[in-house]
Amino acid sequence: MHSDSGATIPVCQDWTRKIPRQPDGEAFVLHCTGGLRAIEHEKKSWHIEPVFDDKAPSAKGFMSKETLNSFLNQNNYSAIAFQSINWSKGKYHSRWSPIISGQSNHFQSPADLWGNIASNLSKARISDHYEKAASTNLDEIAAVLDSTGEIERFARSISLSLRNMDISIEQIVAFYNDQLIHLMASGHIRGERSSTSSDQTLFAHVNSFFMHFGAARDYLASLIAERMYPIIAKRLNKSPKIDSLGKLVGNLHPSDVNRDNLIRMLHSKTYIAQNPENEEKFMTSGWLANATSLRNTFTHHRPFGDRFVEQSGYAQVIDENSGLYQYHRPLVSDDGEADALSVIAHHYQKTVALFFNAAFESGYDTNLLKLTDNDIISKSNRTSKV
Repeated sequence: MHSDSGATIPVCQDWTRKIPRQPDGEAFVLHCTGGLRAIEHEKKSWHIEPVFDDKAPSAKGFMSKETLNSFLNQNNYSAIAFQSINWSKGKYHSRWSPIISGQSNHFQSPADLWGNIASNLSKARISDHYEKAASTNLDEIAAVLDSTGEIERFARSISLSLRNMDISIEQIVAFYNDQLIHLMASGHIRGERSSTSSDQTLFAHVNSFFMHFGAARDYLASLIAERMYPIIAKRLNKSPKIDSLGKLVGNLHPSDVNRDNLIRMLHSKTYIAQNPENEEKFMTSGWLANATSLRNTFTHHRPFGDRFVEQSGYAQVIDENSGLYQYHRPLVSDDGEADALSVIAHHYQKTVALFFNAAFESGYDTNLLKLTDNDIISKSNRTSKV
Protein backbone atom coordinates (compact mmCIF):
# COMPACT_ATOMS: atom_id res chain seq x y z
CA MET A 1 0.00 0.00 0.00
CA HIS A 2 1.38 3.41 -0.98
CA SER A 3 0.45 6.91 0.17
CA ASP A 4 -1.04 9.33 -2.34
CA SER A 5 1.98 11.62 -1.99
CA GLY A 6 4.38 8.81 -2.86
CA ALA A 7 6.40 9.47 0.32
CA THR A 8 7.86 6.47 2.15
CA ILE A 9 6.13 5.72 5.44
CA PRO A 10 8.76 4.84 8.07
CA VAL A 11 8.35 2.26 10.80
CA CYS A 12 6.87 4.03 13.80
CA GLN A 13 9.35 4.34 16.68
CA ASP A 14 7.04 5.76 19.38
CA TRP A 15 6.64 2.42 21.18
CA THR A 16 8.61 -0.83 21.12
CA ARG A 17 8.05 -4.08 22.96
CA LYS A 18 10.09 -7.23 22.52
CA ILE A 19 7.97 -10.21 21.47
CA PRO A 20 8.42 -12.83 24.21
CA ARG A 21 9.76 -16.25 23.36
CA GLN A 22 8.93 -19.43 25.25
CA PRO A 23 11.83 -20.41 27.53
CA ASP A 24 13.45 -23.81 27.04
CA GLY A 25 11.50 -26.64 28.60
CA GLU A 26 9.87 -29.99 28.01
CA ALA A 27 6.80 -31.97 29.04
CA PHE A 28 5.49 -35.50 28.62
CA VAL A 29 1.70 -35.74 28.63
CA LEU A 30 -0.87 -38.54 28.55
CA HIS A 31 -4.13 -37.30 27.03
CA CYS A 32 -7.38 -38.97 28.07
CA THR A 33 -11.09 -38.75 27.35
CA GLY A 34 -13.24 -36.26 29.24
CA GLY A 35 -10.64 -33.47 29.20
CA LEU A 36 -8.33 -35.11 31.76
CA ARG A 37 -4.61 -35.30 31.21
CA ALA A 38 -1.69 -36.67 33.17
CA ILE A 39 1.73 -35.04 33.11
CA GLU A 40 4.98 -36.70 34.07
CA HIS A 41 6.56 -34.67 36.88
CA GLU A 42 9.70 -36.72 37.24
CA LYS A 43 10.60 -40.18 36.05
CA LYS A 44 7.77 -42.55 37.07
CA SER A 45 5.90 -39.73 38.85
CA TRP A 46 2.71 -38.22 37.40
CA HIS A 47 0.14 -35.58 38.31
CA ILE A 48 -3.37 -35.20 36.86
CA GLU A 49 -5.36 -32.11 35.84
CA PRO A 50 -7.84 -30.56 36.13
CA VAL A 51 -9.27 -31.61 39.50
CA PHE A 52 -11.84 -29.40 41.26
CA ASP A 53 -10.33 -28.42 44.63
CA ASP A 54 -11.19 -25.47 46.86
CA LYS A 55 -13.57 -24.14 44.19
CA ALA A 56 -10.84 -24.00 41.54
CA PRO A 57 -9.33 -26.20 38.82
CA SER A 58 -6.14 -27.71 40.19
CA ALA A 59 -3.33 -30.14 39.44
CA LYS A 60 -3.00 -33.10 41.82
CA GLY A 61 -0.07 -35.48 42.29
CA PHE A 62 1.74 -37.69 42.49
CA MET A 63 1.11 -41.21 41.14
CA SER A 64 3.28 -43.96 39.79
CA LYS A 65 2.56 -45.11 36.24
CA GLU A 66 0.99 -48.30 37.57
CA THR A 67 -1.26 -46.40 39.99
CA LEU A 68 -2.19 -43.95 37.24
CA ASN A 69 -3.30 -46.80 34.97
CA SER A 70 -5.46 -48.26 37.74
CA PHE A 71 -6.91 -44.82 38.51
CA LEU A 72 -7.90 -44.26 34.87
CA ASN A 73 -9.54 -47.68 34.63
CA GLN A 74 -11.36 -47.19 37.93
CA ASN A 75 -12.93 -43.95 36.70
CA ASN A 76 -13.57 -45.11 33.11
CA TYR A 77 -11.13 -42.71 31.48
CA SER A 78 -9.62 -43.93 28.21
CA ALA A 79 -6.01 -43.07 27.41
CA ILE A 80 -5.73 -41.68 23.87
CA ALA A 81 -2.10 -40.74 23.20
CA PHE A 82 1.22 -39.69 24.66
CA GLN A 83 2.62 -36.32 23.65
CA SER A 84 6.24 -35.30 24.04
CA ILE A 85 6.60 -31.49 23.98
CA ASN A 86 9.82 -29.52 23.80
CA TRP A 87 10.72 -25.85 23.56
CA SER A 88 14.25 -25.07 22.38
CA LYS A 89 15.39 -21.49 21.74
CA GLY A 90 11.74 -20.52 21.43
CA LYS A 91 10.89 -23.22 18.89
CA TYR A 92 8.05 -25.59 19.68
CA HIS A 93 8.41 -29.29 18.93
CA SER A 94 5.76 -31.96 19.51
CA ARG A 95 5.68 -35.71 19.01
CA TRP A 96 2.26 -37.38 19.12
CA SER A 97 2.20 -41.12 19.87
CA PRO A 98 -1.24 -42.78 19.89
CA ILE A 99 -1.87 -45.68 22.24
CA ILE A 100 -1.58 -48.85 20.13
CA SER A 101 -3.79 -51.66 21.37
CA GLY A 102 -1.83 -54.75 22.39
CA GLN A 103 1.53 -52.98 22.26
CA SER A 104 3.76 -51.91 25.15
CA ASN A 105 5.91 -49.57 23.03
CA HIS A 106 4.01 -46.72 21.39
CA PHE A 107 7.04 -44.80 20.11
CA GLN A 108 6.46 -45.37 16.39
CA SER A 109 2.96 -44.43 15.34
CA PRO A 110 1.23 -45.83 12.23
CA ALA A 111 1.92 -42.46 10.56
CA ASP A 112 5.63 -43.00 11.29
CA LEU A 113 5.58 -46.57 9.95
CA TRP A 114 3.91 -45.63 6.68
CA GLY A 115 6.25 -42.65 6.35
CA ASN A 116 9.16 -45.06 6.81
CA ILE A 117 7.75 -47.31 4.10
CA ALA A 118 7.48 -44.41 1.67
CA SER A 119 10.97 -43.13 2.51
CA ASN A 120 12.58 -46.54 2.07
CA LEU A 121 10.83 -47.02 -1.28
CA SER A 122 11.98 -43.54 -2.29
CA LYS A 123 15.59 -44.22 -1.35
CA ALA A 124 15.64 -47.44 -3.35
CA ARG A 125 14.10 -45.67 -6.34
CA ILE A 126 16.45 -42.69 -6.53
CA SER A 127 19.76 -44.17 -5.39
CA ASP A 128 20.96 -44.96 -8.93
CA HIS A 129 19.95 -41.54 -10.19
CA TYR A 130 22.08 -39.66 -7.69
CA GLU A 131 25.07 -41.92 -8.13
CA LYS A 132 25.09 -40.94 -11.81
CA ALA A 133 23.82 -37.38 -11.50
CA ALA A 134 26.15 -34.57 -12.47
CA SER A 135 23.85 -31.82 -11.22
CA THR A 136 22.48 -30.96 -7.79
CA ASN A 137 20.05 -28.36 -9.11
CA LEU A 138 17.20 -28.04 -6.62
CA ASP A 139 14.49 -28.14 -9.30
CA GLU A 140 15.96 -31.34 -10.77
CA ILE A 141 16.17 -32.90 -7.32
CA ALA A 142 12.53 -31.98 -6.63
CA ALA A 143 11.44 -33.45 -9.98
CA VAL A 144 13.14 -36.77 -9.21
CA LEU A 145 11.77 -36.92 -5.66
CA ASP A 146 8.24 -36.21 -6.88
CA SER A 147 8.38 -38.85 -9.64
CA THR A 148 7.10 -41.50 -7.29
CA GLY A 149 5.79 -44.95 -8.04
CA GLU A 150 2.17 -45.63 -7.12
CA ILE A 151 2.92 -47.75 -4.04
CA GLU A 152 5.34 -45.12 -2.73
CA ARG A 153 2.81 -42.36 -3.39
CA PHE A 154 -0.01 -44.18 -1.65
CA ALA A 155 2.20 -45.02 1.35
CA ARG A 156 3.17 -41.34 1.68
CA SER A 157 -0.48 -40.30 1.37
CA ILE A 158 -1.49 -42.79 4.09
CA SER A 159 1.20 -41.36 6.36
CA LEU A 160 0.12 -37.76 5.78
CA SER A 161 -3.57 -38.57 6.27
CA LEU A 162 -2.85 -40.41 9.53
CA ARG A 163 -0.74 -37.46 10.70
CA ASN A 164 -3.64 -35.14 9.90
CA MET A 165 -5.87 -37.38 12.03
CA ASP A 166 -3.35 -37.08 14.87
CA ILE A 167 -3.46 -33.28 14.62
CA SER A 168 -7.27 -33.25 14.58
CA ILE A 169 -7.63 -35.35 17.73
CA GLU A 170 -4.81 -33.40 19.42
CA GLN A 171 -6.85 -30.23 18.94
CA ILE A 172 -10.05 -31.91 20.13
CA VAL A 173 -8.49 -33.12 23.41
CA ALA A 174 -6.99 -29.65 23.93
CA PHE A 175 -10.47 -28.13 23.49
CA TYR A 176 -11.94 -30.58 26.02
CA ASN A 177 -9.23 -29.81 28.56
CA ASP A 178 -9.65 -26.04 28.13
CA GLN A 179 -13.44 -26.21 28.45
CA LEU A 180 -13.32 -28.36 31.57
CA ILE A 181 -10.89 -25.91 33.20
CA HIS A 182 -13.08 -22.94 32.26
CA LEU A 183 -16.24 -24.58 33.64
CA MET A 184 -14.47 -25.41 36.92
CA ALA A 185 -13.07 -21.87 37.19
CA SER A 186 -16.54 -20.38 36.74
CA GLY A 187 -18.17 -22.90 39.09
CA HIS A 188 -20.40 -24.34 36.36
CA ILE A 189 -20.06 -28.01 37.28
CA ARG A 190 -23.74 -28.95 37.69
CA GLY A 191 -24.49 -29.69 34.08
CA GLU A 192 -24.99 -26.08 32.99
CA ARG A 193 -24.68 -25.99 29.21
CA SER A 194 -22.07 -23.66 27.77
CA SER A 195 -21.09 -22.56 24.30
CA THR A 196 -18.49 -20.06 23.06
CA SER A 197 -17.08 -18.85 19.77
CA SER A 198 -14.27 -21.39 20.18
CA ASP A 199 -16.84 -24.13 19.49
CA GLN A 200 -16.19 -23.46 15.80
CA THR A 201 -12.70 -24.87 16.33
CA LEU A 202 -14.16 -28.08 17.77
CA PHE A 203 -16.61 -28.42 14.87
CA ALA A 204 -13.79 -27.97 12.37
CA HIS A 205 -11.52 -30.58 13.94
CA VAL A 206 -14.25 -33.19 14.44
CA ASN A 207 -15.26 -32.90 10.79
CA SER A 208 -11.59 -32.89 9.79
CA PHE A 209 -10.97 -36.08 11.78
CA PHE A 210 -13.57 -38.02 9.81
CA MET A 211 -12.42 -36.54 6.51
CA HIS A 212 -8.81 -37.66 7.10
CA PHE A 213 -9.96 -41.06 8.35
CA GLY A 214 -11.78 -41.55 5.05
CA ALA A 215 -8.73 -40.41 3.08
CA ALA A 216 -6.38 -42.81 4.88
CA ARG A 217 -8.86 -45.66 4.38
CA ASP A 218 -9.18 -44.96 0.65
CA TYR A 219 -5.41 -44.58 0.13
CA LEU A 220 -4.92 -47.99 1.73
CA ALA A 221 -7.57 -49.40 -0.61
CA SER A 222 -5.79 -47.81 -3.58
CA LEU A 223 -2.48 -49.32 -2.49
CA ILE A 224 -4.06 -52.77 -2.24
CA ALA A 225 -5.70 -52.31 -5.64
CA GLU A 226 -2.31 -51.41 -7.16
CA ARG A 227 -0.85 -54.64 -5.77
CA MET A 228 -3.81 -56.64 -7.09
CA TYR A 229 -4.29 -54.74 -10.36
CA PRO A 230 -3.12 -57.44 -12.84
CA ILE A 231 -5.38 -60.05 -11.23
CA ILE A 232 -8.44 -57.79 -10.99
CA ALA A 233 -7.99 -56.43 -14.52
CA LYS A 234 -7.63 -59.93 -15.98
CA ARG A 235 -10.68 -61.24 -14.12
CA LEU A 236 -12.89 -58.30 -15.17
CA ASN A 237 -11.36 -58.07 -18.65
CA LYS A 238 -11.07 -54.33 -18.18
CA SER A 239 -8.93 -51.75 -16.34
CA PRO A 240 -11.03 -50.46 -13.44
CA LYS A 241 -10.11 -47.25 -11.62
CA ILE A 242 -10.06 -48.17 -7.93
CA ASP A 243 -9.53 -45.14 -5.70
CA SER A 244 -11.72 -45.90 -2.68
CA LEU A 245 -12.49 -48.70 -0.26
CA GLY A 246 -15.96 -49.09 -1.73
CA LYS A 247 -14.58 -49.64 -5.24
CA LEU A 248 -11.94 -52.07 -3.97
CA VAL A 249 -14.48 -54.14 -2.07
CA GLY A 250 -16.82 -54.09 -5.06
CA ASN A 251 -14.11 -55.56 -7.30
CA LEU A 252 -12.80 -58.26 -4.94
CA HIS A 253 -13.50 -61.97 -5.33
CA PRO A 254 -13.27 -64.58 -2.53
CA SER A 255 -10.26 -66.11 -4.29
CA ASP A 256 -8.34 -62.84 -3.76
CA VAL A 257 -8.16 -63.38 0.01
CA ASN A 258 -5.24 -65.78 -0.29
CA ARG A 259 -3.45 -63.73 -2.94
CA ASP A 260 -2.52 -60.70 -0.83
CA ASN A 261 -1.55 -60.34 2.83
CA LEU A 262 -3.40 -57.05 3.23
CA ILE A 263 -6.66 -58.48 1.89
CA ARG A 264 -6.18 -61.53 4.12
CA MET A 265 -5.73 -59.21 7.12
CA LEU A 266 -8.84 -57.16 6.28
CA HIS A 267 -10.83 -60.38 6.02
CA SER A 268 -9.43 -62.06 9.15
CA LYS A 269 -10.09 -58.93 11.24
CA THR A 270 -13.65 -58.77 9.81
CA TYR A 271 -13.05 -55.34 8.28
CA ILE A 272 -14.50 -56.92 5.12
CA ALA A 273 -16.74 -59.97 4.76
CA GLN A 274 -18.52 -61.89 2.04
CA ASN A 275 -21.87 -60.41 1.16
CA PRO A 276 -24.60 -62.77 2.49
CA GLU A 277 -26.77 -61.89 -0.51
CA ASN A 278 -24.01 -62.76 -3.00
CA GLU A 279 -21.12 -64.94 -1.82
CA GLU A 280 -19.11 -63.94 -4.89
CA LYS A 281 -18.96 -60.37 -3.54
CA PHE A 282 -17.48 -58.63 -0.50
CA MET A 283 -18.77 -55.83 1.72
CA THR A 284 -17.29 -53.72 4.52
CA SER A 285 -18.26 -55.08 7.92
CA GLY A 286 -17.84 -54.70 11.68
CA TRP A 287 -16.11 -51.63 13.00
CA LEU A 288 -14.94 -50.42 9.57
CA ALA A 289 -18.50 -50.37 8.27
CA ASN A 290 -19.65 -48.38 11.33
CA ALA A 291 -16.77 -45.91 11.04
CA THR A 292 -17.42 -45.49 7.31
CA SER A 293 -21.11 -44.78 7.97
CA LEU A 294 -20.22 -42.07 10.50
CA ARG A 295 -17.63 -40.63 8.10
CA ASN A 296 -20.27 -40.49 5.36
CA THR A 297 -22.67 -38.69 7.70
CA PHE A 298 -20.21 -35.89 8.50
CA THR A 299 -18.73 -35.70 5.00
CA HIS A 300 -21.80 -36.00 2.77
CA HIS A 301 -24.96 -35.43 4.83
CA ARG A 302 -24.28 -32.86 7.52
CA PRO A 303 -21.33 -31.39 9.45
CA PHE A 304 -20.84 -31.97 13.15
CA GLY A 305 -22.31 -28.97 15.02
CA ASP A 306 -25.40 -28.89 12.83
CA ARG A 307 -27.69 -30.33 15.53
CA PHE A 308 -28.86 -28.12 18.39
CA VAL A 309 -27.59 -30.42 21.16
CA GLU A 310 -24.11 -30.46 19.56
CA GLN A 311 -23.81 -26.70 19.93
CA SER A 312 -23.07 -26.69 23.67
CA GLY A 313 -21.26 -28.81 26.24
CA TYR A 314 -21.21 -29.26 29.99
CA ALA A 315 -19.32 -30.76 32.92
CA GLN A 316 -20.37 -34.18 34.20
CA VAL A 317 -19.52 -35.39 37.68
CA ILE A 318 -17.48 -38.58 38.01
CA ASP A 319 -16.58 -38.41 41.71
CA GLU A 320 -17.67 -35.21 43.43
CA ASN A 321 -15.79 -35.97 46.66
CA SER A 322 -12.55 -36.38 44.72
CA GLY A 323 -13.20 -33.36 42.51
CA LEU A 324 -13.34 -35.44 39.35
CA TYR A 325 -15.41 -34.17 36.42
CA GLN A 326 -15.37 -34.67 32.68
CA TYR A 327 -16.38 -32.44 29.80
CA HIS A 328 -19.22 -33.77 27.67
CA ARG A 329 -20.13 -32.59 24.18
CA PRO A 330 -23.00 -34.48 22.51
CA LEU A 331 -22.58 -36.06 19.08
CA VAL A 332 -25.70 -37.35 17.35
CA SER A 333 -25.54 -40.38 15.03
CA ASP A 334 -27.77 -43.25 13.93
CA ASP A 335 -26.70 -45.02 17.15
CA GLY A 336 -28.11 -42.18 19.28
CA GLU A 337 -26.42 -39.48 21.31
CA ALA A 338 -22.94 -39.94 22.81
CA ASP A 339 -19.93 -37.87 23.84
CA ALA A 340 -18.01 -36.64 20.79
CA LEU A 341 -14.50 -37.34 22.12
CA SER A 342 -15.46 -40.78 23.39
CA VAL A 343 -16.81 -41.68 19.94
CA ILE A 344 -13.76 -40.28 18.18
CA ALA A 345 -11.32 -41.91 20.62
CA HIS A 346 -12.94 -45.29 19.91
CA HIS A 347 -12.63 -44.89 16.14
CA TYR A 348 -9.13 -43.46 16.49
CA GLN A 349 -7.92 -46.47 18.48
CA LYS A 350 -9.42 -48.85 15.91
CA THR A 351 -7.89 -46.89 13.02
CA VAL A 352 -4.48 -46.89 14.71
CA ALA A 353 -4.67 -50.68 15.13
CA LEU A 354 -5.74 -51.17 11.49
CA PHE A 355 -2.87 -49.16 10.01
CA PHE A 356 -0.29 -50.43 12.51
CA ASN A 357 -1.06 -54.02 11.56
CA ALA A 358 -1.36 -53.18 7.86
CA ALA A 359 2.13 -51.63 7.83
CA PHE A 360 3.72 -54.88 8.99
CA GLU A 361 1.45 -57.11 6.89
CA SER A 362 2.31 -55.13 3.76
CA GLY A 363 5.75 -56.71 3.46
CA TYR A 364 7.40 -53.31 2.94
CA ASP A 365 10.33 -52.00 4.99
CA THR A 366 8.93 -50.21 8.05
CA ASN A 367 12.33 -49.46 9.60
CA LEU A 368 13.39 -45.87 10.18
CA LEU A 369 15.35 -44.66 7.16
CA LYS A 370 19.10 -44.57 7.70
CA LEU A 371 21.09 -41.99 5.77
CA THR A 372 24.76 -42.37 4.89
CA ASP A 373 27.22 -39.79 3.53
CA ASN A 374 26.28 -40.93 0.03
CA ASP A 375 22.68 -39.87 0.67
CA ILE A 376 23.63 -36.23 1.26
CA ILE A 377 24.01 -33.79 -1.59
CA SER A 378 26.12 -30.69 -0.98
CA LYS A 379 25.58 -27.44 -2.78
CA SER A 380 24.92 -24.22 -0.91
CA ASN A 381 23.04 -26.17 1.73
CA ARG A 382 23.13 -29.81 2.79
CA THR A 383 20.00 -31.32 1.28
CA SER A 384 18.72 -34.75 2.17
CA LYS A 385 17.67 -36.88 -0.80
CA VAL A 386 14.78 -38.52 1.05
